[in-house]
Amino acid sequence: MESDKEILKDSLVHPEVFGILYERYHNRIFSHIYRLTQDIQVTEDLTEETFLKVIKNRNRIIKSKAPFEHYVYRIATNNVLHYFRDEGRKRRAYNKLQTKQSIKDSISSTDRNDEEELIKAINNLSEIKRICIIMYYIENKNIKEIAVTLNKGVSTISRILKEARKDLYDALQKKLEEKG
Repeated sequence: MESDKEILKDSLVHPEVFGILYERYHNRIFSHIYRLTQDIQVTEDLTEETFLKVIKNRNRIIKSKAPFEHYVYRIATNNVLHYFRDEGRKRRAYNKLQTKQSIKDSISSTDRNDEEELIKAINNLSEIKRICIIMYYIENKNIKEIAVTLNKGVSTISRILKEARKDLYDALQKKLEEKG
């Protein structure tokens, strides 16, 4: 019986031979990814992506001293980690967009008294927080543009915006409690 690396080497000349490795490892890799993601569709996609990366990196795998099985599991695990990282970014971007839209909606759809409360709350923020809120929500500047304008890091602006949103939320909640 040929070793996994011998089969992989043969697949350089005869691509159809890769099917042997695919059959040998598909179920194990699929199960591994499914245990990590708990999502069939994502598992199917990441499993296929794993085997495509194995094909793409055949030469490196063949030359290495590590067993083939280690490579295929490492590639699969990295694919899952990348998937979670990308999903986290998408979720954070979506949440930011929702928050941004809700603040814009509240600015444009509030009655006169509520608008005045919001303006007061914004004006009570520290200067840097007020500037960031106005640039981000009113002027539609992105975080990078604000960072360049204020000569600050992107992560600093993100933190300031997060703190400013919390401060606005707390101030408006306090006003609601006072009214009600």
